[in-house]
Amino acid sequence: MEVGFRKSFYGDDEVIAFFDESGDETLKDPGNPTFVLGCCMVRGRDLPALRQAWLDVREQVTGHRDRQMHMRNMRLGRKRDYPVRRFFEQETFYRAGVAITDQTIFEMGEFPHKPVFGIALNLVGQLMAAVMGGRPSHGLCLIIEDNARLRPSYEAQLSTQRLSMDGISMPVSWALLDKTAEEPGLEIADFIAHSIAGFIRTERSAATKFAPRFGSIFPDLPHAKFWELNTCRFDGMRPTRQME
Repeated sequence: MEVGFRKSFYGDDEVIAFFDESGDETLKDPGNPTFVLGCCMVRGRDLPALRQAWLDVREQVTGHRDRQMHMRNMRLGRKRDYPVRRFFEQETFYRAGVAITDQTIFEMGEFPHKPVFGIALNLVGQLMAAVMGGRPSHGLCLIIEDNARLRPSYEAQLSTQRLSMDGISMPVSWALLDKTAEEPGLEIADFIAHSIAGFIRTERSAATKFAPRFGSIFPDLPHAKFWELNTCRFDGMRPTRQME
């Protein structure tokens, strides 16, 4: 895995997936005992347009196209939240999210620990396969917001260099980027992950600011998939789940 590496060219049918997380994988944060992985995916031919669309959002929200947006560092009132919601409603890029909470029931069998991070990453991979299915893909590139705490976990989980999908083998590459890299795709993944966490933290109330944004991120359409785990059965190889 490369740290700080950034490709300058992507193939038209190469899938680029941006990852960010929110919460604590030990599920011990008393204020929000939740772990969320958020992901946005786009094909190489569509990446420049997606980046430009997000730069437009930056300008509308902050007044500057080159001013980064990360949810933990921002206060978004309804007026400033509107361009963000409109972006997610109008852009049809693939997006996926998985949430595991302290209310998730784990059926681990003989397994001694709850591998929350590994389960979440595995399930996001399943969601990626679901939204990518049916169209040829010539490669997969994973861009992950660097997190010193989770870096060893990512490196342990993302060990393959090829992926088989629909009977076709494709190359896989990945890199860790710091949030200061100004990558719009990582900011989009940041908003996905933190919007999920905020929606859960506020008990999924329709009266909060998170509800309309969550609805815009995850409409009932094929390009958007979200799983919140109620029950997770894990045999040490592959998790299965029941979710809301």
